[in-house]
Amino acid sequence: MINTTDIEHTPSHILLVFVGHADDAKRQAEWVKEIESLLQKELTRRIEDRMCPFTTVDIYLWESHAPRQFGGQKLIDAAIDRANMAVFVFRDRVGDVTKEEFYRFKQIREEGIPIIAIFPEEPSSSEVYKNLEKSEAWTNLLRFRKELTENWTKPDAKPLTPIENYKDEAHFKNIIVDEFRNSLGLILKISNGTSSIHPPIESDVGNKQFLDHLTNVRAYDDGSVNNFRDGLKDQYKVQYPKQLTNSEFLSLAGFIEQSRLTRTGVLLFTEEPIVFQINNCQAT
Repeated sequence: MINTTDIEHTPSHILLVFVGHADDAKRQAEWVKEIESLLQKELTRRIEDRMCPFTTVDIYLWESHAPRQFGGQKLIDAAIDRANMAVFVFRDRVGDVTKEEFYRFKQIREEGIPIIAIFPEEPSSSEVYKNLEKSEAWTNLLRFRKELTENWTKPDAKPLTPIENYKDEAHFKNIIVDEFRNSLGLILKISNGTSSIHPPIESDVGNKQFLDHLTNVRAYDDGSVNNFRDGLKDQYKVQYPKQLTNSEFLSLAGFIEQSRLTRTGVLLFTEEPIVFQINNCQAT
């Protein structure tokens, strides 16, 4: 467990997940805490047979970790700076403090720290359509959601990748587990002090920085991934064991981040890379 009064010195083996939310989404924030054991299973499964600095997932909720008598916002800010991942959950409104926390995290995301923002499919009550104040709050939430994901396909932009809107508690929890699983590769790369840990590609593929840009492509060909993994040298087969699913392999190896393939990933693991090349040349 983390020390609530000394967040900055939280042990390095803890993978800290910060949960931000407005007052109306307290229950949704608790849903994240309730699946902590499932996230722990994902981490444990991922780190088997490999060196990893993390052993424990800890969910940070400010109500329990930063009670007002201990300094409140100062501790929350320290948790934001320490966290390895952020989950922002919404119900019917944004909340000014939540928005400030989100943008502070988004600034940190320049280093690649994963952020998940999850929104409801529908307002929680029909009062939204009858009450002017609630209607305005819901409209502001929709604007905020659009703002976060706008232009997400542009490689030089810093938006969030769109994810499903949750329909109910079970759907919410499934989305969080899936997104945590998809983000683990990036979290582990950052913890290792590297932005890319591709297995070596024995070809002259050009500018590496260009090829590491994210695309809007999510689908990949399992056969292509399997062939690539079969051709890895033994030392890399140890680093990327066969127990990993193809999705986990692509994430850990740096070919996919937050469900989006890099340009290298598109060229290696999709059936129509030529289309991508043509579209990219037209865009430039």
